[in-house]
Amino acid sequence: LIPVSLSRGDTIEKDLYENVLALLGDFVRHRVFLYGQEFQFQPPPDGRYIIGRDRPKFIFYTEKDGLWKALCVPIAAGGDDGLETKITVLATKGQPPFITIESLARELQALKDPVVNPVVCVFSDFDPWGLRIAEQVDAKLRFFGFKSVTTYRLVTLDLFTPRNIKAAKDLSQMTDSMIDIDHWLKETGGVNGEKKGIHCDVISSGRREELLKKLRLAIRNNKLADYFPLVKPVNLDHLGDDGEPTGRLYT
Repeated sequence: LIPVSLSRGDTIEKDLYENVLALLGDFVRHRVFLYGQEFQFQPPPDGRYIIGRDRPKFIFYTEKDGLWKALCVPIAAGGDDGLETKITVLATKGQPPFITIESLARELQALKDPVVNPVVCVFSDFDPWGLRIAEQVDAKLRFFGFKSVTTYRLVTLDLFTPRNIKAAKDLSQMTDSMIDIDHWLKETGGVNGEKKGIHCDVISSGRREELLKKLRLAIRNNKLADYFPLVKPVNLDHLGDDGEPTGRLYT
């Protein structure tokens, strides 16, 4: 039986959908089953990836599905000339769906030389939700038994122009999200110490290219930690409101 709790303004269909997702997520959370095995669910079309042909353990990930062609495809192809290291790329529309991460993890682990310690480089918004997305992809990969996962944030304040910074969105009045906002401010310093956020979409193509050059160089020389801030691992169950575990995080 599926518990249904209706609230004013919601429809029965919407509540049923949310309850089913949460119920499925709880089964996955407790490893009763996984999506791609017993049920053979398929990843959504807005969750795409390409396994790197040279160094698949390195994963470039963006929450912006619209940047698939502009960033992900060229990275997977080894740059314009095809001579750069070809790494794995992943793009989703917002937070990474669990089934997409499950599918990616299974392919990485099934390689002739299986990936054991993936390294994720996240291109996401410079705001609390961009940080949570980076933490989620890290935690969801850990769920699938990798010995360790190392995740870096690629988007830092220096990528934005003074005009971008001046136009940053004020988050200080968003009381419903203050737990996430305070967490983000503590981890990143915010926008010059203020509770403001900036979407990564506004970063110019020129600055994105410079970032990718720095990323390739860091991977080649094994110096990612010298260039990019580390995402601290968090327990996936602690990403819900008030730190309460929720099956919805596993969908």
